[in-house]
Amino acid sequence: MKSGVRRGSVTYRYAAMALALLGHLASAVAQAPALPGTPAGNAARTPLTLEEAMALAKPESFGTSVFSAWWTADGRQLVYQQMRPGLPAPASYSVAPADGSVRPLDAAAAARVDPEERSVDAAGRRIVFARDGIVLRALPDGEGLRLTSDAQDRDPRFAADGQQVYFRRGADWWAVPAGGNAAAKPLLQPRGELPPPANRPGANDAGAAVYLDPQVVVSNSWLSPDGRHALVATKPKGYDAGRVAQMPKYITASGYPEMEDLLPYIGRNPDPPQALWLVDVAGQRAQRVDVATLTGIGTDPLADLRAARKLPALVGPRSFAVAGAQWSPDGRQVVVQIATPDRRDIWLAGVDADSGKLAQRDHQVGLALIPAGFGFLPDGRLWFQSETGGFFGLYLNDGRNTRAVVNGPFEIGFDSVQWSPDGRHAYFTCNRRQPTHWEVCRVDADGSGLRELTVLDGGVGSQVFFDVIRLSPDGRQLAVRHSAPLLPLQLSLVDAETGATRRVTDTRGEAMKAQVAQLVEPRFVAIPSRHFKGQLWAKLHRPDTLDPARRYPLVLILHGGNTVQGASPRVASPREALFAQFLVAQGYLVLEIDYRGSIGYGRDFRESVYRRLGLAEVEDFRDAVDYMVAQHQVGRDQVGAYGCSYGGYLAYMAAFLAPDVFKAVASASGWSDFTATFNSNPGTFLDTPVLNPDTFAASSATTHAHKLATQLLILHPMDDRAVAYEHAVRVVQKLLDAGKQSWDFVTYPAGEHCFSDRPDYGADAYRRTFQVFERHLKP
Repeated sequence: MKSGVRRGSVTYRYAAMALALLGHLASAVAQAPALPGTPAGNAARTPLTLEEAMALAKPESFGTSVFSAWWTADGRQLVYQQMRPGLPAPASYSVAPADGSVRPLDAAAAARVDPEERSVDAAGRRIVFARDGIVLRALPDGEGLRLTSDAQDRDPRFAADGQQVYFRRGADWWAVPAGGNAAAKPLLQPRGELPPPANRPGANDAGAAVYLDPQVVVSNSWLSPDGRHALVATKPKGYDAGRVAQMPKYITASGYPEMEDLLPYIGRNPDPPQALWLVDVAGQRAQRVDVATLTGIGTDPLADLRAARKLPALVGPRSFAVAGAQWSPDGRQVVVQIATPDRRDIWLAGVDADSGKLAQRDHQVGLALIPAGFGFLPDGRLWFQSETGGFFGLYLNDGRNTRAVVNGPFEIGFDSVQWSPDGRHAYFTCNRRQPTHWEVCRVDADGSGLRELTVLDGGVGSQVFFDVIRLSPDGRQLAVRHSAPLLPLQLSLVDAETGATRRVTDTRGEAMKAQVAQLVEPRFVAIPSRHFKGQLWAKLHRPDTLDPARRYPLVLILHGGNTVQGASPRVASPREALFAQFLVAQGYLVLEIDYRGSIGYGRDFRESVYRRLGLAEVEDFRDAVDYMVAQHQVGRDQVGAYGCSYGGYLAYMAAFLAPDVFKAVASASGWSDFTATFNSNPGTFLDTPVLNPDTFAASSATTHAHKLATQLLILHPMDDRAVAYEHAVRVVQKLLDAGKQSWDFVTYPAGEHCFSDRPDYGADAYRRTFQVFERHLKP
């Protein structure tokens, strides 16, 4: 079980986020040689063809990631899973912590392994977990005792006295004796309805039902360890989320076109407001928790926009979502995380179990905040991550005062914190050396002893996997997943005290092992900015030496996200990485820039695109191209760009706003009109279309399509659920209406977002992109 972290689910929580950090001990260096997926920069190279590059990107050639790793409850095994090419289900493996030896687990052995999501009793002698019902097992080698057999039973945990096991079934909490000698009974059944009339038969035998309000439905709940209290989050019953967008699908089993519902467009209706309730379980009473005491919750940060649009002013507290809640192990404290849908405020507040009153523990204010991890130490102090100091830091609160344990000027990886069993040390990913370089760090709870524990070439995690550290139950070893530009996520064992590292896996395919020495090793460059105080970081792919007599064409690969980090050694898309290698082999330089809005550089850098999406980033592209012309022999008239998803949107903006810089641009699965996006990042950087139509217009590519004066290639699958095909259609309409000629449009009948379901279509998109670059970027 991940130590101390429980997270709720809110629609604006980012799917993919986090960071990492730095390298350290000489003793660890000797045991941690260079990553096998790092190209050898001086090896002789033969030109790579596109067909070879796309073949290398296939899972059987590139290799597949270790996508999960966890310790068994007794710490005697480390288990990891990998999706092997050609297999219908993940393959499971067991690692011996003493020597790092690996043995595969067959289906029967894998079924006997403790899952990561489990609860351990206070004595550390029993575990309980969900597996087609609730199962209890004595440590270390007891047989599993099945307590329930309902597959919908989930989230089991031991009661404080260890005599019962609590679990959820639907929206209800149930209890079952830990001895398995009696059937489960309902403990708490929160209901969004009126209580039955007193004179109705059976009205006095309401069981575990607690009646909240007839106008609400239960969203989530958190039961105290002793089962006496619970927090319940609700949303309005029958809430109208707005008309959904629809996507036509033409390649169907029926042979007929079919429509698939997507989500409502952004701002059509906001996410449903939630309410928070405190429930006395035994007394079957509930009271709504008053959030009005939270600092700033009654202040509308968008009041000026509302007034300008002659819209009614907000009255009372703003709507909010309960992003998560945590009870302390002894049940004496509970803290709830509350976030506003406008992403301007996040609060941590204690709830008094007797009165239901809130006691504020922390308050963040910003423009685009991210709810992050929090929990309790064994001594009862609250720990949490916060950007209060401008960077994701680590803080402790004793109920009265908050103290920074780590507070920049670097980032702690989003939701990466692991505490030692005694609460004396914290482990996390961080980028202390430079923003692009991620290692595992360790710090003492009093803030002393901060150091980089690993030497993994800055590749801890990947571009889309951030929660990559697992501390062993005895606190002595870390299981760390890490990657490199041409290496999928691997697993290593790290001594939690010395940092000595033993590499456990090498999941590369044989083709990549044979080829990697002939590929280009990227370098990381700092680019001065003319548009903000600071610098941009980028990953540069180029030959070791350049011909001093020539100028080179340059391609910017624009990462998606937008709040991810592209300029790091961590693996991202194998196809994109190999496309970059192919371009270098064909005489191009390739730059992957972390434009403003990317993560890893602090809150101000990430939020600096607020109300300027697309506009700020194009300014950064100009700075990057100026740098490459001055420092790396790039031809001023030989610059192109490619991007997918948010990168595809930025490719549109580059083509329309900077035709003096970019001579050829390819946009794949790109947004074009932010009024047709959903209630999630990145459109929320622009407020809502109703409140701020001007920013939505200024940041939408469709607004600027009439300015096209360069070559544009549009690539979009028709079944893209993340960025609907209509975004390409809207751009094409604007181009046709403006009489523009320098564009081509390739429709793919299937493939999903960024061709994730059809790699062959993705290879076709790269081939067409390369052909455009060849025609327009080379003399």
